[in-house]
Amino acid sequence: MHNTTLKDIAKATGLSVSTVSRLLNAKYDAKSEKAKRVAKIAKKLGYMPNHAAVMLRTNSSKTLGLIIPFINNGFFSTILQGIESELKKFGYRVVICQSNDSSDEEKEAIMQLMRFKVDGIIISLAKNTQNLELLASLNTTSTKVLQFDRTIDHENVPSLEMQDENATALAMASLLEFGFKSFLYVGLSPDIINDKSRYTGYQNGLKDDCSFKRYYPEVIKAEELSEEIDGIDCILCYNDSIGVDILLALKKLNVATPEKISVLGFDDRPFCQWITPTLSSISRPIELLGKNAAQRILNDINEKLELEEVVLEKPQLIIRDSILTHRTYS
Repeated sequence: MHNTTLKDIAKATGLSVSTVSRLLNAKYDAKSEKAKRVAKIAKKLGYMPNHAAVMLRTNSSKTLGLIIPFINNGFFSTILQGIESELKKFGYRVVICQSNDSSDEEKEAIMQLMRFKVDGIIISLAKNTQNLELLASLNTTSTKVLQFDRTIDHENVPSLEMQDENATALAMASLLEFGFKSFLYVGLSPDIINDKSRYTGYQNGLKDDCSFKRYYPEVIKAEELSEEIDGIDCILCYNDSIGVDILLALKKLNVATPEKISVLGFDDRPFCQWITPTLSSISRPIELLGKNAAQRILNDINEKLELEEVVLEKPQLIIRDSILTHRTYS
């Protein structure tokens, strides 16, 4: 069986071998009519590029690594859809690694991706990650790094704005209109930037006559939660998973939701509608945020790429049964 070569494509298109090579490797505008025609003929002829040879010639693997805490998490799977769809436009592939929310497994994933010679790494940090020096050292080489969602401040490891503070500020404005005055924020980790951002968004929207405290349990336990909820009329959760755990704990404590205490999650994952009472949440354009992350790292890798701007929709407060929309005080 004959393996189609660049010479075969050049002969079929009437172009030089070097021009065909540049067009297929997106060194010109991949959306130009000439590039589209070459790609169509290459596909018709069954051309399969030798990625090892391309990597040696271009010093690029056209591959990016994605490290996430959990692969079976609806938020991260939706982010992946956005990232992958954008990378495909420019001929990039994604290698997905799962850290299982462990900094040790996260470090091993980074080392493995380094051995794969990926062009970049997009990462959402494990809960207990404290040190970014390994990622910082990568970002000074040809391998670019971008943090998203769970991030830590570091001058040499950039992070993507994920609308966290804006989203919770908008939600707080509505909660105050509903009549709530006493809030408990249940977070994941005070060291994670997006946790701080969500807390700050809520806090900045408070009125003078409101009270607000935060709580960072390792595991949600009903008996421990009972000590935190005295006088609280609304619990604000870092994410929907914590929101579900809070609802179950309140049920165990025989605390009526939303009549006694309302509960709000974050990210509006599908299971919010499967629990009783259904969980109110904050919705963000997650897939678009994934596209935005892909564009950000592609621009760091190759500033010559022509990227279409991703227009992000505003976050929305999704009201379900866990929120009382007319809170009154006797």
